[in-house]
Amino acid sequence: MSAKYVLAMLPLAFLLHVGAAHGEDDAELKAEVLALEESLEKNPDDVDMRLKLAYRLSWQGRGPEARAQAEKVIEAAPRYWDAHILRARVTSWETSYAQAREFLAPVLEAEPKNITALELLVTISMWSRDWETAEKTLETLLALQPKAEYHFQLAQIAMEKLDPLRARREAGRALQLDPDHKRASALRRRVNLVKLYATSQMEFFPALEGENRRAYSQTFVASVLPGSSLGVALRYDFSRRFGTDNHRIGARLNLQVSDETVLSAALRGGSTAVLPQWSGDVGTMHRITRDFSVGARYNLDIMKWPGILHRGTALVSSQIDKHVLLGAQYFGGVMRHCGDSEFVQGAAIKSRFSRGSLAAELRYAFGTELERPALPPFLQGRLGDDFCLDDLGQDVSGSPIDLSETRAHEIGASGSIVLGKATLLLGGYGIQLRFDNSEVHLAHLSLQRAF
Repeated sequence: MSAKYVLAMLPLAFLLHVGAAHGEDDAELKAEVLALEESLEKNPDDVDMRLKLAYRLSWQGRGPEARAQAEKVIEAAPRYWDAHILRARVTSWETSYAQAREFLAPVLEAEPKNITALELLVTISMWSRDWETAEKTLETLLALQPKAEYHFQLAQIAMEKLDPLRARREAGRALQLDPDHKRASALRRRVNLVKLYATSQMEFFPALEGENRRAYSQTFVASVLPGSSLGVALRYDFSRRFGTDNHRIGARLNLQVSDETVLSAALRGGSTAVLPQWSGDVGTMHRITRDFSVGARYNLDIMKWPGILHRGTALVSSQIDKHVLLGAQYFGGVMRHCGDSEFVQGAAIKSRFSRGSLAAELRYAFGTELERPALPPFLQGRLGDDFCLDDLGQDVSGSPIDLSETRAHEIGASGSIVLGKATLLLGGYGIQLRFDNSEVHLAHLSLQRAF
């Protein structure tokens, strides 16, 4: 037998060994359950043996049978609290949280410092999203015995309640007690008080000529958390588009008004030629369930030329499992331009997959938008910003200052990777296929640093 053959067989041998070991464990547990059942037939009044059988059945995932055995123990020994706790535990696995609490009540009434019962109450409360009960119970446990896991659970609750400051503080306390607590360390890295973003974007228009073929922008954002329910982001944008320079500064506020609802508002403006001179929006996101959220937003864009764009957007987001997030949005609006009204609309869907330090996203969008290009050089200085096409007289169309419509499909993909403990690198590419048979290539690169 050759050495190469032996090496090739090693991975298979390892898998067979692991599978065999797992099978042996299952076989041993099954044999133990059978032995306990046989012993109970001979000694039906042995409550210790019956409770041991209940535990072994629960380990096999046989919850209803484990609960039945625990109830027989309680019938024979009403103050056998371990049986009460096991019955509550397997009941909570069936998502019968109210009944599980009822089964725990006599234990905590008789032994209010029963650590096992208190820890189970925390688990049941967190599963049922009863944050107040979970927090109070964890405070009781911490008074009995300081433990890193209790602080970590408080940090998890704070994250669920969108209180990042407290989450960071509790994760830090967990790490003080146990520096090797990996989940607390990972959570604390995700919760940062200050984040800095730098994003570069490039657009390429093959159908155009000269410097109009390329447009690029640079964005800098500083995000801070001055309070447990308030987030503030300050930003600066520079955009070189259609031969013009556009500078804008802005700010966004996010306010946590309840455990499920966040309000936001933003304002941005500056010196522009083809981009909106002033942009603002107000919106809300509401979490209906743990994994499903809906939102709405109103946008107002005031152009440098006589145009105002009103838009309304509806959003949905669903975390279908711990790795995959699906999102969709639709917007519709009206552009008021020189006394006329034009309808605009758009829709987009995206799918995001994340695992560990890596994430990838696919996106498809379709929409109709309107814009007015910058004035050509021979008209600059001769016409003011408030100039409209009608000012040229009747039967004039197709002017360089006319409002242009863009209808297009867009597909794109992006990926990100976490570098070190607090740095995120993200890049992506997309292509826009317009109805006039032209195309636009889109690329972006973003670097995020948290502190």
